[in-house]
This record gives sequence, C-alpha cells and structure tokens, in this order.
Amino acid sequence: MPSQQILYKSTEETMEERRPTFHKKRVAIAGVVSALLVAAALVHQTKERTPTPPTAPGKAVVSADGTDINFPAESPALKLFQTQTIQKSNTSLTVVAPARIVASISKQANGSTIHLFDSADLTSLYAQFRQSQALLDRNQKNISRVRDMYANQAATARDLNESENEFLSAKAAMAEVEAKLRASGFNPRGLEKGKAGTVWLLADVPESQLSEVEEGEDVKVALSAFAGQTFPGRAEAVGDVIDPTTRAVQVRVSLPNPNGKILPGMYGRADFGKAKQSMLAVPISALVTVEEQTYVFVAKSDTEFQRVPVVVSTTADQAILLEGVEEGAKIVTSGVLLLKGLSFGF
Repeated sequence: MPSQQILYKSTEETMEERRPTFHKKRVAIAGVVSALLVAAALVHQTKERTPTPPTAPGKAVVSADGTDINFPAESPALKLFQTQTIQKSNTSLTVVAPARIVASISKQANGSTIHLFDSADLTSLYAQFRQSQALLDRNQKNISRVRDMYANQAATARDLNESENEFLSAKAAMAEVEAKLRASGFNPRGLEKGKAGTVWLLADVPESQLSEVEEGEDVKVALSAFAGQTFPGRAEAVGDVIDPTTRAVQVRVSLPNPNGKILPGMYGRADFGKAKQSMLAVPISALVTVEEQTYVFVAKSDTEFQRVPVVVSTTADQAILLEGVEEGAKIVTSGVLLLKGLSFGF
C-alpha cells in the first residue's frame, strides 16, 4: 500500500528532525544542574572558611530563672561589686513620715474647750458628731421615760414603738458620723478627751513600717515653719484603716502648744525613731524591688552571686533585714543594678 509507506516514511522523517532538539534540551538541563552544584560547593566552602565569632570575654552565665549569676574569673565586671558581711548589732530604727497639724484644742473663757481643724469638712463632721451625740442622749432618756409610762399604763404600745424607732435612728446617724471621723484619722472619744493647749498631728506611716510604730511612744516632730527646731510629741492613736491609694496608715500625735504658735494646717515630719537590739542592717543601696518583692544579692564566692527574696523594714538610710538571710552573709552593696539587669533580663 503506497499510501501507508509514505505515512511511515513521513513519521520517521519527523522523528529524525526532532532528535537534535531533544538532545539540545538535555544538554541545557545538564548544564544548569552542573552550575547549581558548583555554586552550592562554593557556598559550602565559604561557610567553612568563615570563622565563628568568639564568645565575649567575661560574659556572665545566668541560671535557675535568674537566681544564680556566675562570672568568669577574668571578667572586668567583678571590679564593680562591693560586699558587706552583715552582723547583728544594736541599731536605731527610724520611721520618718510626712505629717500635718490637723487640729488645735484651746480653752474658752467659760472653761469649755474648742476644737479648731485645718479643714472645713472636719469642722463640719465634728459638729455633726456633737449634734448626733446630743440627739442620741435625748432619745435615750425619752425611751426610758416612755417605757416607765408604758409599764404603768400611762403610754400606749404605739408610743413605745415610736420612741424605740427614734432612738435607733439617732444611734444609726451617730454611728455614720463616727465612722467618717475615724476614716479621717480621729477617734471621736479621743477628741472629747483632748487637753487644752495641745495640737494634734496626723502622720502618714507606710503600711510596711507600721509594725515599728506603737501607741504611747515618744515622737520627734519637725515643722517647716520652724526650721532647725524639733518638738516633743506622743503617739496617741493608730488609724483604723489603710489608705488604698497611698498604702499608708494615719497615726495621731499629740504636741504641747502652750503659747499657741503651732497652727492647724502646718506641714512637717514625724520621727518615730527607737532603739533596736540584735538586728541585721544593710544600706538601702543593697535592695532591689521588682513587682512589690524586695531582694538582695548574696555573694557566694568572688565570682558567684545569688538573688535572695527578703522581708525588710526600711528607714531613711538603712534597711533592717527581718527574713531571708542569716548573719554572716555577704551582701552586695555596690553594682546591684548590674546584677538586677542580669537577673531579671532588664
């Protein structure tokens, strides 16, 4: 069949024509692969020849979630640290608190006492207390009278109920005013017992130092209006509530004011200093505080330091260690900020 022979021949001729094209593509692909292999080999050799950066000399090693810090012996940072071996000793623990004169008590010509406050609100509160106290006394007498009359059939049950309700209302009103006075740092019963010729001062003692303040202890008061002078006082009462904003408690101090030169509204500071025996004291510079927890760093050796949580009572220039470390420990007093940064990752 001539037509079939022609078709086969044509197909063979087509394949022969395409073979050079396939061959060229295979050669091109092989060339690309070879180039990639060569490039990869060069990159590998370059990486092998690139030197690894050396570790910084003297770098500290921090472990145990920042509790332990170790320095190489050749670290220059070690020169920054100074330590103090703590020993028990007799020390004076001074609690210094900002204060203001809030009231003065003086005697009138008729022999009664008058209370002058540093604010109109306190004056109004005290006046309300005196009024509510008088109203309560009157209702107390009235209910006793009505009960006696009811027992003798001279008063009705309704009269008795009304007098009891009036007494309870007066008692509740007085309790409300008394609570407001106590929140302001005053015990209403103490106000009535105040001596003429004295002034009252309220000192804002931090919550953390309240344990160092006792009722009845002597207090030294310095007022801004009288530079270089101190006035002797006495801590008469500790407040019933802690201010949620300042975390301080108001302590009332009584001062003699015979010539009347100390006036309500004056500002100053109260020093509740007293001697302490066998206490561990360190400089304030040794303390670090993070998230309301106080720490010190203890030197375990010349190159090893450990972060230790402590409970302290602080004064103007030193801290009394109450819990956390024992006598003989070496506390870091200089270079503390560096250890803090390493320990907490700051």
